[in-house]
Amino acid sequence: MSDESHYYRRGDALAPIALQLLGNPIDFLVDDHVQKREAYGSLDRIAATDSPDHVDTLDVLSFLKLELPLNLADEEESLFPLMIKRCETEDEIGQVFSKMQRDHIYDVQGASEFILTLEGMDTIRLAMKERWGLGDAG
Repeated sequence: MSDESHYYRRGDALAPIALQLLGNPIDFLVDDHVQKREAYGSLDRIAATDSPDHVDTLDVLSFLKLELPLNLADEEESLFPLMIKRCETEDEIGQVFSKMQRDHIYDVQGASEFILTLEGMDTIRLAMKERWGLGDAG
């Protein structure tokens, strides 16, 4: 892994992944998974309180709506076909591939539910209106 992989500190990982990491696919995948872990940690914090932090919540919404779909599409369109092409039968990649496909289905379903829930919170709708001019503030 390159030195850039230590860039993320707890709480920084929801920013879009740096494009220069495309030159090193392993670092890109590592940062991609750090980003997911941070989003899921933020969801845990949001769920644990009656008054979630607006910045944290809006960052998670941005991730779920913008970054996660790109990540899933990238894996499905680039990584999966490459795995199938390059792996040998004895690698039993079919099992890994099947699990990853199930994970993607779960990610999409979960993200949709989280988005609906978060956007339905009155305080978050107000914060969305302030940050992006979106949502019904009235």
